[in-house]
Amino acid sequence: MIHIAHRGCIDRENTIQGIIDAFQQFPCVEIDVRYNTKRQLVLCHDREKRNLENELLEDLLKHDKPMNLMIDIKAFGIESAIQLGKDVVQMILKYPNHTYELCSFNEYCVLEMIRIREQSELFIFHVGVISSGVSIGMFNDLSIDFVSFNYDIIHEEILNRLKTQNIKVYAWVCNDEMVKKDMEYKYMIDGIIYDYDSGSC
Repeated sequence: MIHIAHRGCIDRENTIQGIIDAFQQFPCVEIDVRYNTKRQLVLCHDREKRNLENELLEDLLKHDKPMNLMIDIKAFGIESAIQLGKDVVQMILKYPNHTYELCSFNEYCVLEMIRIREQSELFIFHVGVISSGVSIGMFNDLSIDFVSFNYDIIHEEILNRLKTQNIKVYAWVCNDEMVKKDMEYKYMIDGIIYDYDSGSC
């Protein structure tokens, strides 16, 4: 089971240095990407915190050392979500030295990334869905590689259905030690995402 740092070092969340520092202890780091007010791709979770001071995704990707990044794409609407999916894929294709797990709550963004991947022969990235609630069978028609669930909706029936489709399962945000143990030993999921304080970075 892989351990994933939620937003890098959580007290410096979605900053380049916080992300780089988290890689000292974690094999994978989850980050949030959205447009800022100039429609640049920036590291930012909350819409109300997007501004011109957010650091650029591209500045993170310019680092030479290979990184395993799970990119949570904060997409909304339809046309904007489709364009954001395109822009993120175009950006990561410029930096193939890293490994990418791309995901979103927005189905239009996810579908666009799947469409691009199916047409691409040069580079493979993984595509997933983020979900805080689930209807059994809702992922049957999506060519996804993984689902990232809010940990408290993890259920054996859901896991069994996804395993038959060879879809990996991650859980967020597993900060409680008992939750981590349940995810690893009871449900045996593929990865957990949790906060990591930079005081121990």
